[in-house]
Amino acid sequence: MNQSSQIDEVNETAQPARRDSGEVPLVEDLPRHRSWWVRKFGPAFTGLTFAFKTQSSLWIHAFCGAGVIVGGFYFRIEPLEFLVLIVLIGLVIALELLNTAIEHAVKVNVKEWNPYAKHALDVMAGAVLWVALVASVVALIIFGPRILDKFGT
Repeated sequence: MNQSSQIDEVNETAQPARRDSGEVPLVEDLPRHRSWWVRKFGPAFTGLTFAFKTQSSLWIHAFCGAGVIVGGFYFRIEPLEFLVLIVLIGLVIALELLNTAIEHAVKVNVKEWNPYAKHALDVMAGAVLWVALVASVVALIIFGPRILDKFGT
């Protein structure tokens, strides 16, 4: 038996991790008969699901982003303004996901208090805060005049 047939045999018999074990299956552990997109994108959807289930701040960012999009339709903002806001919403959520990943990586690898680990976590949280503040300022610049025109005296 050659090496590639041994790999195929192992892949055919590999079982995904049990849901109750708390383990996340690796792409290599997924059965071969699954479609390629499930094998490639499954871990990404698992990560998104995990993050939304465990991170309340991610829900806050998503809720605010949805409000901005609704506000964009309500105030009929320009397509370029919409594009800028959507990119900023995506950036804030992506940074929040990255923050979650770094938090978990630090928790796994650092068993006792370490000032460098604390600084890494604080800097990542600061990065999320900074981009969220910049996004808020941009939203204020875009929506501020429209809100004043619509509701101002």
